[in-house]
Amino acid sequence: MNGRGSIQRALIVRLLGALLAVLIGTSVGLFFLVRQVLERQFDDALVSKARLLSAFVKRDEEGRLEMELEEAQMPEFERARGAEYFAVRDGGSMLFASPSLAGRALPAASDRSAGAVSSRDDVLPDGRRGRIVWLPFVPYSEEGGSPSRVAGAGTTSRPLIMQIARERESLDARLRDLSAAVGLMALVLLIAIPVVVARVIPRNLRPLDDLARRAATIDAQSLDLRFPAEGLPSELAAITARLNELLERLSASFQRERRFTADVAHELRTPIAELRALAEVALAGPGEPNRETVVLQDARDIALQMERLVTSLLALSRFQSGHQPVKRELVEVAAAISRVWSPLEGIARQRRLRIDLGDGVTGQVAADPALFDSVLRNLLENATTYTPEGGRVAISTAREGDTTTITVANTSGDLDETDRPHLFEPFWRKDAARTDGFHSGLGLALVASMVRLMGGVVSAYLTPDGWVRFVVRLPSTPLVDVPGAGGRSVA
Repeated sequence: MNGRGSIQRALIVRLLGALLAVLIGTSVGLFFLVRQVLERQFDDALVSKARLLSAFVKRDEEGRLEMELEEAQMPEFERARGAEYFAVRDGGSMLFASPSLAGRALPAASDRSAGAVSSRDDVLPDGRRGRIVWLPFVPYSEEGGSPSRVAGAGTTSRPLIMQIARERESLDARLRDLSAAVGLMALVLLIAIPVVVARVIPRNLRPLDDLARRAATIDAQSLDLRFPAEGLPSELAAITARLNELLERLSASFQRERRFTADVAHELRTPIAELRALAEVALAGPGEPNRETVVLQDARDIALQMERLVTSLLALSRFQSGHQPVKRELVEVAAAISRVWSPLEGIARQRRLRIDLGDGVTGQVAADPALFDSVLRNLLENATTYTPEGGRVAISTAREGDTTTITVANTSGDLDETDRPHLFEPFWRKDAARTDGFHSGLGLALVASMVRLMGGVVSAYLTPDGWVRFVVRLPSTPLVDVPGAGGRSVA
């Protein structure tokens, strides 16, 4: 599509960009959210274990601290490999430690506030990457009978710090699984989204394509067609309604034009016939030619010219409205050329034209014999009339599949590319003064209408070496009417 671009392409690009941005943002956000939840769960498990361990720290009647772990079965703090660690600190000194530490120390919590539970990643004493939790607590006192509790509001004695640490390999493995899952999901969506978008948008824009195809089939002969509005989206339904209204106005305008042409022709035919009859009666009388006789001869010639014009207008009106009956049969192209060329041969000889009727012209067309003869007659008459004296006229045929092509070409020095679009317009002539009294400019318009009526097309081409070529393409096999189809098909 030219111009500002394709709506479909713009929709696909913008929708893909928006969806990919949402996908990336959602994937990253989901990963960090789940990561935060997993780390919080990991820390909560460590804090719970720290609370349990802090319950075993007691202060006796003499104020000495002791930790009794005999009741707890916690082998994870005793094994040498893959162990967990804990330590109880009072300020900078370590009071109690798990057997797994074996004289080593956990990082001090000098930068932690005394009343807050905190955690961080750090390196464990055995070199592994781990997670450490600091839990401030007040130990159980036998003297006051108060159990150990987490330090906080209302605490009067200096709290101790319970440190507990463990490797975070299991957490990291879960995070790696999470990364792989989110990445796989993003990859699948990254592949699926363009496929879905590329299928969904064209499918939803298909009514536009259907509308364009229907519009391409409408011409001056099919203005009675209307665009169906059933089942269309509301936006297209409004456009379809406006297009149907436009077709209604165009159809009415064309009908008025055709009625005018037909009415003018019918109104002129009777007085022209009377004028011709009077002139011929006067000319048939006895006597020497005189001035009145010359005037009557001129009147007869004018009447004949007007009669030809009216006849052509009536024929053009019938052809354009589709009211002309068409009888299709196989017509020999060579025989038709021979029939229509005989009356023109004298004119061509008088104007010293070099004629090439194509000795090898063969083939058949499925056409109405009378209309096909008229097409050839008009094209050859146009060629012999407008070819400069001493010029050339050539006719040839070719077979292209189920189509026969007839080309009538002649040398023409006064036509240029700006004239080509007007060649088939009614009444158009290169000579704007219309000094030729024998031609009205309807011949090529009649050719275009007759060829279209027989199911073919005609085109005009100008060559750089000064030739004008009229190419008629007609079916090589008979066409039959298809009831209710509004058209014809090959038999």
